[in-house]
Amino acid sequence: MIVSDSKKFVFVHIPKCAGTYIRFQLKSYDTTGDFFWGHKEVRPGLILDVMHLPLAQVEEYYPNTYKKIIEYNSFCVIRDPLDRFFSSYKQYRESNDRVILARMTKAEVRDDFLKFGKELLSKGTLGDNFKYVHFTPQFRYVFNRGERIVKNCFPLEGMEYCENFLSSMQVDVNFPSTRENASYMARGPMSQALFSLIHSTYQSAKKVTPSVYALRGFRKPIVRLFMNEKIDYRSMYDYKLESLVQKVYEKDFELFEEVNRLTLGNDTLAGKS
Repeated sequence: MIVSDSKKFVFVHIPKCAGTYIRFQLKSYDTTGDFFWGHKEVRPGLILDVMHLPLAQVEEYYPNTYKKIIEYNSFCVIRDPLDRFFSSYKQYRESNDRVILARMTKAEVRDDFLKFGKELLSKGTLGDNFKYVHFTPQFRYVFNRGERIVKNCFPLEGMEYCENFLSSMQVDVNFPSTRENASYMARGPMSQALFSLIHSTYQSAKKVTPSVYALRGFRKPIVRLFMNEKIDYRSMYDYKLESLVQKVYEKDFELFEEVNRLTLGNDTLAGKS
């Protein structure tokens, strides 16, 4: 979350909705001294991810900030729930389980995703543990106790509208017209083995010569060009998991459709071209 008393705006950071990129562009306007970053103990024994606080938790633990969300020009970015759920899965597996999708084939990724997704959505623990914060429904960052709190929502695929909104307050940002954080997987067994070789060689060299870390920017495009296939999240779902996501995130789908209709002037179905 970014709070700017000088420009009178609050950016509500919804997980997996380009929030980290946006917050770094807005960091110079943050008058909280980057307070809402990382994990904090909000009361004895309770640690929360304060980057991604749903509105109910903001109201409970940071009532003055909650008041500013109501009074200032608050805004957020909304994402297709199916796309977002797959992206959340990818981050969870790579951050918590050290499972790197780029080393896996399409079939392996799909099997892993279907198993993980069905097990997670059967638990009913979304948002109860900060480990699962990236799966928290988006509507919890826009509504509180049934009332719409965040005034402005922009679709991830229409970031130019968000940029224009900020420009109207003399806030200088430059959002890319295309998303750059796509997910990749191995094209086949040969590329899978080649990626593992390059990755292990790079990691070993980094330990011996730390300066090799400067080459990380060249490693990714080479790997993606010759060895990795971009993941189409739509092809990862089966009927059962898609139905589960639509059920659990029903309010997110409604919000996403509304934001698309009002902002982009169309009524695009989530997960469809």
